[in-house]
Amino acid sequence: MADETNTVLVVDDHPDLCAIMVRMLELCGRSATYALDGVEALEAIRRSPPGLVLLDIMMPGLGGFEVLKAVRDDPRFSSIPVVMCSAIGDPSTRREATELGAQDYMVKGHFGYDELKAMVEKYV
Repeated sequence: MADETNTVLVVDDHPDLCAIMVRMLELCGRSATYALDGVEALEAIRRSPPGLVLLDIMMPGLGGFEVLKAVRDDPRFSSIPVVMCSAIGDPSTRREATELGAQDYMVKGHFGYDELKAMVEKYV
């Protein structure tokens, strides 16, 4: 059985991006899994809490900020590090993520393997 504290949960509604990020994380030596929407993400967290969540903001249905709030409001999961990973890079969105309890923020398309590896090593 994998050590969940070493597992990274990628949450994004684009399956191809999830597959790429999971592969990059595996190359970083991490176990990784993914969820394609907010409801699936919360179910995955409840089932097997990961060591880190990489969370998109814009998803249909339950969005990233709602998922972040649910995680922060649940004492069982409130200490799980969450890094928002979004195409939105403006300062007000970053500030909102921080205010809601995200540990960090990455802008999609502006990071590669080395940046992802450094971010994961910072929190897991």
